[in-house]
Amino acid sequence: MFQVVTKQKGLNSYAANSIVFSFWKKSLDLISAMLEEENIPYYRIDGSLRITQRREILTNFQLSRGVSVLLMTLGTGAVGYASYTED
Repeated sequence: MFQVVTKQKGLNSYAANSIVFSFWKKSLDLISAMLEEENIPYYRIDGSLRITQRREILTNFQLSRGVSVLLMTLGTGAVGYASYTED
């Protein structure tokens, strides 16, 4: 995770996005805290969100120039990243 934080701090707004997967929401909590400490904006998707909320976050993530990190549990990502973004 340190590499993601370090790389994101040094990248401009046109840099590639990073998606961080975890089995556990607690791990995402820890990563969230690290990102917030470094003032790195991020989106997060876990099992507490409805499908419509997940789609909205993914759309925003794809279109956003200011947020280049997405945190996602494997349980929600296992459905398929592409299936969230299809019309």
